[in-house]
Amino acid sequence: MHIDDRIPKSSLLKEFIISYYFSKSEENKLTRFTYYPHYVETINVFNNASVSIKDEIFELNFKKAETVIILNVGKSVFRESIVKNKYDLSGIHFKPLFSRKFFDFNCFQYIANGVYRYISNHPIEEICKIQNVVERSNALEEYFLLNYKASPKDDIELMVDRIHQSKAKITIKELEDNFKLNRRTILRRFQKYLLCSFEEYKNIVRFRNVMDNYNSVKFDAQAYLNDDMYYDQSDFINHFKNFTGESPGKLLQLIKANPDSIKYFWKLANQ
Repeated sequence: MHIDDRIPKSSLLKEFIISYYFSKSEENKLTRFTYYPHYVETINVFNNASVSIKDEIFELNFKKAETVIILNVGKSVFRESIVKNKYDLSGIHFKPLFSRKFFDFNCFQYIANGVYRYISNHPIEEICKIQNVVERSNALEEYFLLNYKASPKDDIELMVDRIHQSKAKITIKELEDNFKLNRRTILRRFQKYLLCSFEEYKNIVRFRNVMDNYNSVKFDAQAYLNDDMYYDQSDFINHFKNFTGESPGKLLQLIKANPDSIKYFWKLANQ
């Protein structure tokens, strides 16, 4: 599966959008891969496709003249994806909470854990039918610049910033003190806006910190234990298995075999 990944050109959009990415195949063959938890929010636009999700299985089939827009957010579980036919995918990776700067969340319908479907027509459907990838990327850029909803960072966005800055070491008591909010209010905001609990979000950040910083030939868990990201090696191993179904050593060997996959929250291929 080849991915054409493009960074926004606009300095404004770079504050909110990590990348646009595109993948297309005209082959009618089965492709399977697993995607893992991530804190990024992702809009996926599938041309000529039908999508079904059941028991953590994401299945994509060819269906002429149908476009499906899927939002992935609050991804605290891993999911297997099965692509049965040819496909045409456009995606946008947003930093946490920032898809709402451009989309009305009320137009999304819940499907499964962390997955929502846009329930009405949207202008990017036509943009994502543009055949030339450069032109498609430029058209998305233009659309987002025209439809950006400016607003100052609110409490939940600032709390997310603190979690990332602390490498997920911050406690809810510290957030209570820093933002003058009670525990119940903070927990409600995490469920409402991030669709996961405060602790789940911290665990996703810890997991991605390890994934994003993995660059050694031989994995050394001690480096992460010394940084207080995990209580002990058992905690580290259990945490990884809960998030991926694999041991750290096995999963990180997959990354070593497919290094480009680390850029994508789902792109560890089992093809």
